[in-house]
Amino acid sequence: MVKVCILTAGKGSRLSNYGKIINKAILPIKEKAILSHIIEMFSSNHEFVIGTGYRRNDIKNYLKIAHPDLNIRYVKIKNYDGPGSGPGLSLLSCKKFLQEEFFFVPCDILSNLKFKEKTTFKKNIFWCSKVIGKKTNQYLNFKHKKNKIIKFIDKKIVKGKNFKSWSGLCYIKDHKIFWNSLKKENRKIDREYQISNGFADLIKHKNCNIKNIKWVDLGNLKNYENEKKKTQKFDFSKDKEHLYFVNNKVIKFSENQKNSKKKYYKFRLNKKVYPRNVKVLDNFLYYDFLEGDNFYDVANDKNFKLLLIELKKNLWIKKNVKQTHFKRKCYNFYNNKTLKRVKIFLKNNENIDKIKSVNKLKVVSIKKILDKIDWDNLYKGESYYIHGDLQFDNILKTKKKFKLIDWRSDFDNEINYGDIYYDFAKILGGIYLNYKQVKKNNFKVDFNKRFSKINFPKSKKYKSIENELRKFMLDNNFDFNKIKILQALIYLNMSPLHKPPFSYGLFLLAKYLLTKNLNK
Repeated sequence: MVKVCILTAGKGSRLSNYGKIINKAILPIKEKAILSHIIEMFSSNHEFVIGTGYRRNDIKNYLKIAHPDLNIRYVKIKNYDGPGSGPGLSLLSCKKFLQEEFFFVPCDILSNLKFKEKTTFKKNIFWCSKVIGKKTNQYLNFKHKKNKIIKFIDKKIVKGKNFKSWSGLCYIKDHKIFWNSLKKENRKIDREYQISNGFADLIKHKNCNIKNIKWVDLGNLKNYENEKKKTQKFDFSKDKEHLYFVNNKVIKFSENQKNSKKKYYKFRLNKKVYPRNVKVLDNFLYYDFLEGDNFYDVANDKNFKLLLIELKKNLWIKKNVKQTHFKRKCYNFYNNKTLKRVKIFLKNNENIDKIKSVNKLKVVSIKKILDKIDWDNLYKGESYYIHGDLQFDNILKTKKKFKLIDWRSDFDNEINYGDIYYDFAKILGGIYLNYKQVKKNNFKVDFNKRFSKINFPKSKKYKSIENELRKFMLDNNFDFNKIKILQALIYLNMSPLHKPPFSYGLFLLAKYLLTKNLNK
Protein backbone atom coordinates (compact mmCIF):
# COMPACT_ATOMS: atom_id res chain seq x y z
CA MET A 1 0.00 0.00 0.00
CA VAL A 2 1.49 3.36 -1.06
CA LYS A 3 1.71 5.87 1.80
CA VAL A 4 0.28 9.36 1.65
CA CYS A 5 2.14 12.30 3.21
CA ILE A 6 0.23 15.47 4.14
CA LEU A 7 1.94 18.47 5.72
CA THR A 8 -0.20 20.58 8.09
CA ALA A 9 2.53 22.32 10.09
CA GLY A 10 2.36 25.87 8.68
CA LYS A 11 0.47 28.81 10.15
CA GLY A 12 -1.57 29.69 7.07
CA SER A 13 -0.45 33.32 7.02
CA ARG A 14 -2.01 33.89 3.57
CA LEU A 15 -5.46 33.30 5.07
CA SER A 16 -5.48 36.39 7.30
CA ASN A 17 -7.59 35.95 10.47
CA TYR A 18 -8.65 32.42 9.56
CA GLY A 19 -5.10 31.23 10.02
CA LYS A 20 -4.85 32.85 13.48
CA ILE A 21 -7.82 30.93 14.86
CA ILE A 22 -7.50 27.47 13.37
CA ASN A 23 -5.07 25.34 11.39
CA LYS A 24 -5.83 25.97 7.72
CA ALA A 25 -6.06 22.23 7.02
CA ILE A 26 -9.31 22.04 8.96
CA LEU A 27 -10.98 25.12 7.57
CA PRO A 28 -14.41 23.99 6.34
CA ILE A 29 -15.36 23.80 2.68
CA LYS A 30 -18.53 22.04 1.49
CA GLU A 31 -19.32 21.16 5.13
CA LYS A 32 -16.03 19.25 5.60
CA ALA A 33 -12.51 20.22 6.57
CA ILE A 34 -10.12 20.70 3.64
CA LEU A 35 -8.17 17.82 5.19
CA SER A 36 -11.20 15.53 4.92
CA HIS A 37 -11.51 16.26 1.20
CA ILE A 38 -7.83 15.38 0.74
CA ILE A 39 -8.15 12.15 2.72
CA GLU A 40 -11.18 11.16 0.66
CA MET A 41 -9.04 11.35 -2.50
CA PHE A 42 -7.51 8.09 -1.29
CA SER A 43 -8.71 4.72 -0.04
CA SER A 44 -9.45 4.41 3.68
CA ASN A 45 -6.87 1.61 3.70
CA HIS A 46 -4.00 3.92 2.81
CA GLU A 47 -1.52 4.75 5.53
CA PHE A 48 -1.23 8.49 6.14
CA VAL A 49 1.89 10.27 7.38
CA ILE A 50 0.83 13.69 8.66
CA GLY A 51 3.32 16.37 9.61
CA THR A 52 1.96 18.56 12.40
CA GLY A 53 3.11 21.83 13.95
CA TYR A 54 0.85 24.86 14.35
CA ARG A 55 -2.21 23.94 16.44
CA ARG A 56 -1.24 20.27 16.06
CA ASN A 57 -3.78 19.11 18.63
CA ASP A 58 -6.61 20.54 16.51
CA ILE A 59 -5.44 18.36 13.61
CA LYS A 60 -5.18 15.24 15.75
CA ASN A 61 -8.49 15.83 17.51
CA TYR A 62 -10.38 16.53 14.29
CA LEU A 63 -9.08 13.37 12.65
CA LYS A 64 -9.81 11.32 15.76
CA ILE A 65 -13.43 12.46 15.61
CA ALA A 66 -14.04 12.62 11.85
CA HIS A 67 -11.87 9.71 10.65
CA PRO A 68 -11.37 7.43 13.67
CA ASP A 69 -10.53 4.30 11.64
CA LEU A 70 -7.70 5.72 9.54
CA ASN A 71 -4.15 4.43 9.82
CA ILE A 72 -2.26 7.63 10.68
CA ARG A 73 1.34 8.26 11.65
CA TYR A 74 1.78 11.73 13.16
CA VAL A 75 5.11 13.51 12.89
CA LYS A 76 5.75 16.50 15.14
CA ILE A 77 7.57 19.25 13.23
CA LYS A 78 9.78 20.99 15.78
CA ASN A 79 10.62 24.03 13.67
CA TYR A 80 7.54 25.05 11.70
CA ASP A 81 7.77 28.83 12.08
CA GLY A 82 11.34 29.85 12.91
CA PRO A 83 14.47 30.45 10.80
CA GLY A 84 15.02 27.70 8.29
CA SER A 85 11.44 26.45 8.56
CA GLY A 86 9.25 25.67 5.59
CA PRO A 87 7.61 22.74 3.81
CA GLY A 88 10.95 21.30 2.73
CA LEU A 89 12.17 20.97 6.33
CA SER A 90 8.77 19.64 7.40
CA LEU A 91 8.92 16.97 4.72
CA LEU A 92 12.46 16.00 5.76
CA SER A 93 11.11 15.45 9.28
CA CYS A 94 8.82 12.77 7.81
CA LYS A 95 11.64 11.10 5.86
CA LYS A 96 12.15 8.03 8.06
CA PHE A 97 8.53 6.99 7.57
CA LEU A 98 8.68 7.45 3.80
CA GLN A 99 11.48 5.18 2.71
CA GLU A 100 9.43 3.96 -0.20
CA GLU A 101 7.42 5.46 -3.06
CA PHE A 102 4.70 7.76 -1.75
CA PHE A 103 2.09 10.40 -2.53
CA PHE A 104 2.70 13.93 -1.33
CA VAL A 105 -0.25 16.30 -0.91
CA PRO A 106 -0.32 19.86 0.46
CA CYS A 107 -3.02 20.53 3.04
CA ASP A 108 -4.72 23.33 1.08
CA ILE A 109 -5.66 21.70 -2.23
CA LEU A 110 -9.16 20.84 -3.43
CA SER A 111 -9.54 18.35 -6.27
CA ASN A 112 -11.93 15.67 -7.52
CA LEU A 113 -9.16 13.13 -8.12
CA LYS A 114 -9.66 9.66 -6.66
CA PHE A 115 -6.93 7.05 -6.15
CA LYS A 116 -7.79 3.41 -5.66
CA GLU A 117 -6.23 1.31 -2.95
CA LYS A 118 -3.63 -0.30 -5.19
CA THR A 119 -2.88 2.71 -7.45
CA THR A 120 0.81 2.98 -8.35
CA PHE A 121 2.78 4.64 -11.12
CA LYS A 122 5.90 3.66 -13.04
CA LYS A 123 7.30 7.21 -12.99
CA ASN A 124 7.38 10.27 -10.74
CA ILE A 125 4.11 12.09 -11.42
CA PHE A 126 3.31 15.77 -10.89
CA TRP A 127 -0.29 16.91 -11.22
CA CYS A 128 -0.43 20.34 -12.85
CA SER A 129 -2.66 22.78 -14.66
CA LYS A 130 -2.38 25.82 -16.86
CA VAL A 131 -2.09 28.98 -14.80
CA ILE A 132 -2.57 32.28 -16.59
CA GLY A 133 -0.33 35.34 -16.55
CA LYS A 134 0.97 36.94 -13.39
CA LYS A 135 -0.43 34.25 -11.11
CA THR A 136 2.36 31.90 -12.20
CA ASN A 137 4.68 33.61 -9.70
CA GLN A 138 2.65 32.03 -6.89
CA TYR A 139 3.54 28.49 -7.92
CA LEU A 140 6.26 26.10 -8.94
CA ASN A 141 6.15 25.91 -12.74
CA PHE A 142 7.33 22.99 -14.87
CA LYS A 143 8.55 23.29 -18.43
CA HIS A 144 7.63 20.13 -20.30
CA LYS A 145 7.75 18.47 -23.66
CA LYS A 146 5.02 15.94 -24.43
CA ASN A 147 4.25 15.84 -20.69
CA LYS A 148 7.85 14.99 -19.76
CA ILE A 149 9.33 17.55 -17.36
CA ILE A 150 12.46 19.30 -18.64
CA LYS A 151 13.05 21.87 -15.85
CA PHE A 152 11.26 23.88 -13.17
CA ILE A 153 11.06 27.57 -12.27
CA ASP A 154 9.88 28.35 -8.75
CA LYS A 155 7.60 31.32 -7.99
CA LYS A 156 8.51 33.45 -10.97
CA ILE A 157 6.35 34.63 -13.84
CA VAL A 158 6.64 32.27 -16.79
CA LYS A 159 5.18 32.49 -20.28
CA GLY A 160 4.64 29.98 -23.02
CA LYS A 161 2.53 26.95 -23.85
CA ASN A 162 5.09 24.53 -22.48
CA PHE A 163 4.74 25.65 -18.86
CA LYS A 164 2.30 24.32 -16.31
CA SER A 165 1.90 25.14 -12.63
CA TRP A 166 2.18 22.45 -10.00
CA SER A 167 -0.86 21.82 -7.80
CA GLY A 168 1.30 20.50 -4.96
CA LEU A 169 0.17 16.89 -5.50
CA CYS A 170 2.80 14.43 -6.65
CA TYR A 171 3.78 10.77 -6.64
CA ILE A 172 7.42 10.17 -5.71
CA LYS A 173 8.56 6.93 -7.32
CA ASP A 174 12.33 7.34 -6.97
CA HIS A 175 12.29 8.20 -3.29
CA LYS A 176 16.01 7.72 -2.67
CA ILE A 177 16.96 10.20 -5.41
CA PHE A 178 14.33 12.61 -4.08
CA TRP A 179 15.56 12.53 -0.48
CA ASN A 180 19.21 12.89 -1.44
CA SER A 181 18.36 15.85 -3.66
CA LEU A 182 16.15 17.53 -1.04
CA LYS A 183 18.70 17.52 1.77
CA LYS A 184 21.60 19.02 -0.22
CA GLU A 185 22.78 22.11 1.66
CA ASN A 186 23.82 23.99 -1.48
CA ARG A 187 20.23 23.98 -2.74
CA LYS A 188 18.73 25.91 0.16
CA ILE A 189 16.91 29.09 -0.80
CA ASP A 190 17.09 31.86 1.82
CA ARG A 191 18.51 29.23 4.22
CA GLU A 192 15.37 27.12 3.83
CA TYR A 193 14.81 23.68 2.35
CA GLN A 194 12.27 23.91 -0.47
CA ILE A 195 10.35 20.86 -1.63
CA SER A 196 11.29 21.79 -5.18
CA ASN A 197 14.95 21.11 -4.30
CA GLY A 198 14.08 17.44 -4.20
CA PHE A 199 12.88 17.55 -7.80
CA ALA A 200 16.17 18.73 -9.31
CA ASP A 201 17.83 15.32 -9.45
CA LEU A 202 14.57 13.56 -10.33
CA ILE A 203 14.32 15.72 -13.45
CA LYS A 204 17.97 15.02 -14.30
CA HIS A 205 17.11 11.33 -14.43
CA LYS A 206 14.36 12.16 -16.96
CA ASN A 207 11.79 10.22 -15.06
CA CYS A 208 9.18 12.90 -14.27
CA ASN A 209 5.85 13.32 -16.04
CA ILE A 210 3.01 15.78 -15.86
CA LYS A 211 -0.65 14.83 -15.46
CA ASN A 212 -3.41 17.38 -15.84
CA ILE A 213 -5.69 18.18 -12.93
CA LYS A 214 -8.54 20.54 -12.04
CA TRP A 215 -7.76 21.96 -8.63
CA VAL A 216 -8.21 24.94 -6.36
CA ASP A 217 -5.52 26.46 -4.17
CA LEU A 218 -7.32 27.12 -0.87
CA GLY A 219 -4.21 28.43 0.82
CA ASN A 220 -4.97 32.11 0.19
CA LEU A 221 -7.88 34.18 1.45
CA LYS A 222 -9.36 35.19 -1.91
CA ASN A 223 -9.46 31.64 -3.31
CA TYR A 224 -10.87 30.20 -0.09
CA GLU A 225 -13.69 32.72 0.14
CA ASN A 226 -14.49 32.41 -3.58
CA GLU A 227 -14.78 28.64 -3.21
CA LYS A 228 -17.06 29.05 -0.19
CA LYS A 229 -19.36 31.26 -2.28
CA LYS A 230 -19.85 28.44 -4.78
CA THR A 231 -21.48 26.24 -2.15
CA GLN A 232 -23.23 28.81 0.04
CA LYS A 233 -24.99 31.87 -1.25
CA PHE A 234 -24.20 33.84 1.89
CA ASP A 235 -21.48 33.24 4.47
CA PHE A 236 -23.45 33.08 7.72
CA SER A 237 -20.51 31.65 9.65
CA LYS A 238 -18.67 33.25 12.54
CA ASP A 239 -14.91 33.70 12.38
CA LYS A 240 -14.29 31.90 15.66
CA GLU A 241 -16.56 28.91 15.09
CA HIS A 242 -16.65 26.23 12.39
CA LEU A 243 -19.15 23.49 11.61
CA TYR A 244 -18.58 20.13 9.86
CA PHE A 245 -20.74 17.19 8.76
CA VAL A 246 -18.46 14.17 8.31
CA ASN A 247 -19.06 10.42 8.44
CA ASN A 248 -22.47 10.76 10.08
CA LYS A 249 -21.19 13.14 12.74
CA VAL A 250 -21.89 16.79 13.46
CA ILE A 251 -18.70 18.48 14.60
CA LYS A 252 -18.40 22.03 15.91
CA PHE A 253 -15.11 23.80 16.51
CA SER A 254 -14.90 26.77 18.87
CA GLU A 255 -11.78 28.88 19.32
CA ASN A 256 -12.67 29.10 23.01
CA GLN A 257 -12.17 25.62 24.42
CA LYS A 258 -14.18 26.55 27.52
CA ASN A 259 -17.30 27.14 25.39
CA SER A 260 -17.17 23.61 24.01
CA LYS A 261 -16.81 22.15 27.50
CA LYS A 262 -19.62 24.30 28.86
CA LYS A 263 -21.92 23.11 26.07
CA TYR A 264 -21.08 19.52 26.95
CA TYR A 265 -21.79 20.03 30.65
CA LYS A 266 -25.04 21.79 29.78
CA PHE A 267 -26.03 18.81 27.63
CA ARG A 268 -25.44 16.48 30.57
CA LEU A 269 -27.87 18.48 32.72
CA ASN A 270 -30.78 17.76 30.36
CA LYS A 271 -29.91 15.04 27.83
CA LYS A 272 -33.45 14.31 26.67
CA VAL A 273 -33.84 17.52 24.63
CA TYR A 274 -30.55 17.16 22.70
CA PRO A 275 -29.13 14.65 20.17
CA ARG A 276 -27.56 11.43 21.46
CA ASN A 277 -23.90 10.78 22.13
CA VAL A 278 -22.79 14.35 22.60
CA LYS A 279 -19.06 14.43 23.37
CA VAL A 280 -16.31 16.98 23.76
CA LEU A 281 -12.62 16.89 22.86
CA ASP A 282 -10.80 20.14 23.65
CA ASN A 283 -12.12 22.72 21.13
CA PHE A 284 -14.53 20.26 19.46
CA LEU A 285 -18.09 19.38 20.44
CA TYR A 286 -19.59 16.55 18.41
CA TYR A 287 -22.53 14.19 18.24
CA ASP A 288 -24.25 11.69 15.94
CA PHE A 289 -26.05 13.17 12.96
CA LEU A 290 -29.79 13.27 13.62
CA GLU A 291 -32.40 12.84 10.90
CA GLY A 292 -35.19 15.35 11.14
CA ASP A 293 -36.91 18.35 9.60
CA ASN A 294 -35.59 21.83 10.17
CA PHE A 295 -38.42 23.57 11.99
CA TYR A 296 -38.46 26.38 9.43
CA ASP A 297 -39.67 23.78 6.91
CA VAL A 298 -42.53 22.50 9.06
CA ALA A 299 -43.50 25.65 10.95
CA ASN A 300 -47.26 26.02 11.30
CA ASP A 301 -49.68 26.70 14.16
CA LYS A 302 -50.18 23.03 15.01
CA ASN A 303 -46.49 22.11 15.11
CA PHE A 304 -45.62 25.26 17.00
CA LYS A 305 -48.21 24.48 19.69
CA LEU A 306 -46.75 20.98 20.02
CA LEU A 307 -43.26 22.45 20.23
CA LEU A 308 -44.23 24.82 23.05
CA ILE A 309 -45.87 21.97 24.97
CA GLU A 310 -42.70 19.89 24.72
CA LEU A 311 -40.43 22.81 25.62
CA LYS A 312 -42.52 23.51 28.70
CA LYS A 313 -42.40 19.84 29.70
CA ASN A 314 -38.77 18.95 28.94
CA LEU A 315 -36.68 22.10 28.51
CA TRP A 316 -37.86 24.93 30.69
CA ILE A 317 -37.18 23.67 34.19
CA LYS A 318 -37.68 26.26 36.93
CA LYS A 319 -34.54 27.00 38.98
CA ASN A 320 -34.56 28.56 42.43
CA VAL A 321 -32.01 31.36 42.32
CA LYS A 322 -31.73 34.26 44.73
CA GLN A 323 -33.42 37.18 42.97
CA THR A 324 -30.72 39.76 43.70
CA HIS A 325 -28.08 37.40 42.31
CA PHE A 326 -30.12 36.60 39.21
CA LYS A 327 -30.91 40.28 38.61
CA ARG A 328 -27.16 40.97 38.54
CA LYS A 329 -26.71 38.13 36.01
CA CYS A 330 -29.40 39.66 33.78
CA TYR A 331 -27.78 43.07 34.12
CA ASN A 332 -24.44 41.69 32.92
CA PHE A 333 -25.99 39.68 30.11
CA TYR A 334 -28.36 42.31 28.75
CA ASN A 335 -26.72 45.63 29.53
CA ASN A 336 -22.97 45.06 29.79
CA LYS A 337 -22.80 42.59 26.91
CA THR A 338 -24.89 44.84 24.65
CA LEU A 339 -22.71 47.90 25.31
CA LYS A 340 -19.55 45.89 24.61
CA ARG A 341 -20.95 44.47 21.36
CA VAL A 342 -22.14 47.92 20.21
CA LYS A 343 -18.67 49.32 20.88
CA ILE A 344 -17.10 46.54 18.79
CA PHE A 345 -19.51 47.15 15.92
CA LEU A 346 -19.12 50.94 15.92
CA LYS A 347 -15.34 50.70 15.95
CA ASN A 348 -15.36 49.84 12.23
CA ASN A 349 -18.88 50.92 11.27
CA GLU A 350 -19.42 54.31 12.88
CA ASN A 351 -21.08 55.77 9.76
CA ILE A 352 -23.89 53.20 9.88
CA ASP A 353 -25.03 54.74 13.16
CA LYS A 354 -25.28 58.19 11.51
CA ILE A 355 -28.02 57.06 9.13
CA LYS A 356 -31.18 59.09 9.85
CA SER A 357 -33.91 56.65 8.83
CA VAL A 358 -34.58 52.93 8.40
CA ASN A 359 -37.46 52.00 6.09
CA LYS A 360 -38.70 55.61 6.34
CA LEU A 361 -38.74 55.48 10.15
CA LYS A 362 -36.70 58.28 11.72
CA VAL A 363 -33.95 56.96 14.01
CA VAL A 364 -31.37 58.55 16.29
CA SER A 365 -28.00 57.24 17.48
CA ILE A 366 -27.94 53.83 19.10
CA LYS A 367 -26.73 55.40 22.37
CA LYS A 368 -29.82 57.61 22.56
CA ILE A 369 -32.08 54.67 21.75
CA LEU A 370 -30.52 52.45 24.43
CA ASP A 371 -30.95 55.25 27.00
CA LYS A 372 -34.75 54.99 26.51
CA ILE A 373 -34.93 51.31 27.49
CA ASP A 374 -36.44 50.36 30.84
CA TRP A 375 -33.42 48.26 31.78
CA ASP A 376 -34.66 47.58 35.28
CA ASN A 377 -37.65 45.74 33.84
CA LEU A 378 -35.34 43.60 31.67
CA TYR A 379 -33.27 42.64 34.70
CA LYS A 380 -36.33 41.13 36.38
CA GLY A 381 -35.96 37.80 34.63
CA GLU A 382 -37.22 34.31 35.42
CA SER A 383 -34.57 31.70 36.20
CA TYR A 384 -35.01 28.46 34.19
CA TYR A 385 -32.87 25.90 32.46
CA ILE A 386 -32.80 27.33 28.92
CA HIS A 387 -31.43 26.50 25.47
CA GLY A 388 -30.06 29.97 24.81
CA ASP A 389 -30.34 30.09 21.01
CA LEU A 390 -33.84 28.81 20.42
CA GLN A 391 -34.48 29.98 16.86
CA PHE A 392 -36.10 27.59 14.36
CA ASP A 393 -32.82 26.69 12.64
CA ASN A 394 -31.77 25.00 15.88
CA ILE A 395 -34.92 22.92 16.25
CA LEU A 396 -35.40 19.56 14.53
CA LYS A 397 -38.72 17.79 14.26
CA THR A 398 -38.23 14.04 14.22
CA LYS A 399 -40.92 11.40 13.76
CA LYS A 400 -41.77 11.24 17.45
CA LYS A 401 -40.47 14.41 19.11
CA PHE A 402 -38.42 17.59 18.84
CA LYS A 403 -34.66 17.77 19.31
CA LEU A 404 -32.60 20.90 19.96
CA ILE A 405 -29.16 21.60 18.50
CA ASP A 406 -26.50 24.33 18.75
CA TRP A 407 -27.40 25.42 22.27
CA ARG A 408 -25.73 28.36 23.97
CA SER A 409 -22.91 27.49 26.38
CA ASP A 410 -23.99 29.73 29.26
CA PHE A 411 -25.93 32.72 30.52
CA ASP A 412 -23.37 35.12 32.03
CA ASN A 413 -21.18 32.11 32.88
CA GLU A 414 -24.07 30.16 34.39
CA ILE A 415 -24.60 26.76 32.75
CA ASN A 416 -27.57 25.34 34.61
CA TYR A 417 -29.90 28.32 34.36
CA GLY A 418 -30.68 31.52 32.49
CA ASP A 419 -33.54 33.89 31.78
CA ILE A 420 -36.47 32.14 30.09
CA TYR A 421 -37.34 35.49 28.48
CA TYR A 422 -34.16 35.15 26.45
CA ASP A 423 -35.41 31.86 24.95
CA PHE A 424 -38.77 33.48 24.17
CA ALA A 425 -36.98 36.41 22.50
CA LYS A 426 -34.82 34.02 20.45
CA ILE A 427 -37.94 32.24 19.24
CA LEU A 428 -39.56 35.54 18.29
CA GLY A 429 -36.35 36.73 16.64
CA GLY A 430 -36.20 33.60 14.49
CA ILE A 431 -39.87 33.92 13.51
CA TYR A 432 -39.49 37.56 12.49
CA LEU A 433 -36.18 36.99 10.69
CA ASN A 434 -35.92 33.70 8.79
CA TYR A 435 -32.28 32.68 9.23
CA LYS A 436 -32.58 29.83 6.78
CA GLN A 437 -33.54 32.29 4.04
CA VAL A 438 -30.74 34.64 5.11
CA LYS A 439 -28.26 31.81 4.47
CA LYS A 440 -29.63 31.67 0.93
CA ASN A 441 -28.88 35.39 0.58
CA ASN A 442 -32.57 36.25 0.36
CA PHE A 443 -32.34 39.66 2.00
CA LYS A 444 -31.52 43.23 0.99
CA VAL A 445 -29.66 46.00 2.76
CA ASP A 446 -29.38 49.35 0.94
CA PHE A 447 -28.15 52.59 2.44
CA ASN A 448 -26.42 55.90 1.85
CA LYS A 449 -25.16 58.55 4.27
CA ARG A 450 -28.68 59.47 5.46
CA PHE A 451 -31.24 56.81 4.52
CA SER A 452 -31.49 53.02 4.58
CA LYS A 453 -33.84 50.34 3.40
CA ILE A 454 -33.74 46.77 4.69
CA ASN A 455 -35.78 43.76 3.72
CA PHE A 456 -35.46 40.52 5.67
CA PRO A 457 -37.57 37.43 5.00
CA LYS A 458 -40.02 36.42 7.71
CA SER A 459 -41.01 32.87 8.56
CA LYS A 460 -44.08 31.32 6.99
CA LYS A 461 -47.21 32.09 8.96
CA TYR A 462 -45.19 34.63 10.95
CA LYS A 463 -48.22 36.47 12.36
CA SER A 464 -50.18 33.42 13.44
CA ILE A 465 -47.12 31.79 15.06
CA GLU A 466 -46.30 35.05 16.85
CA ASN A 467 -49.87 35.09 18.16
CA GLU A 468 -49.47 31.53 19.44
CA LEU A 469 -46.31 32.56 21.27
CA ARG A 470 -48.11 35.58 22.75
CA LYS A 471 -51.01 33.39 23.89
CA PHE A 472 -48.64 30.84 25.45
CA MET A 473 -46.77 33.52 27.36
CA LEU A 474 -49.97 35.17 28.62
CA ASP A 475 -51.40 31.80 29.68
CA ASN A 476 -48.23 31.14 31.69
CA ASN A 477 -48.02 34.65 33.20
CA PHE A 478 -45.12 35.98 31.13
CA ASP A 479 -44.85 39.50 29.68
CA PHE A 480 -44.88 39.33 25.88
CA ASN A 481 -44.02 43.02 25.39
CA LYS A 482 -40.75 42.49 27.22
CA ILE A 483 -39.40 40.11 24.58
CA LYS A 484 -40.01 42.68 21.83
CA ILE A 485 -37.17 44.72 23.32
CA LEU A 486 -34.99 41.66 23.89
CA GLN A 487 -35.58 40.56 20.30
CA ALA A 488 -34.09 43.82 19.01
CA LEU A 489 -31.18 43.60 21.46
CA ILE A 490 -30.41 40.11 20.14
CA TYR A 491 -30.06 41.48 16.60
CA LEU A 492 -27.89 44.28 17.96
CA ASN A 493 -25.63 41.83 19.78
CA MET A 494 -25.34 39.67 16.68
CA SER A 495 -24.22 42.52 14.42
CA PRO A 496 -20.45 42.49 15.20
CA LEU A 497 -20.31 38.67 14.97
CA HIS A 498 -21.30 38.44 11.31
CA LYS A 499 -20.06 39.69 7.97
CA PRO A 500 -21.46 42.58 5.88
CA PRO A 501 -24.03 43.23 4.59
CA PHE A 502 -25.84 41.03 7.10
CA SER A 503 -24.06 42.74 10.01
CA TYR A 504 -25.23 46.17 8.75
CA GLY A 505 -28.75 44.88 8.31
CA LEU A 506 -28.88 43.47 11.84
CA PHE A 507 -27.72 46.76 13.33
CA LEU A 508 -30.26 48.79 11.34
CA LEU A 509 -33.06 46.31 12.07
CA ALA A 510 -32.31 46.54 15.79
CA LYS A 511 -32.52 50.34 15.67
CA TYR A 512 -35.76 50.15 13.68
CA LEU A 513 -37.47 47.73 16.08
CA LEU A 514 -36.25 49.48 19.22
CA THR A 515 -37.42 52.85 17.91
CA LYS A 516 -40.78 51.43 16.91
CA ASN A 517 -41.44 49.59 20.18
CA LEU A 518 -40.07 52.23 22.54
CA ASN A 519 -42.21 54.94 20.95
CA LYS A 520 -45.48 53.06 21.46
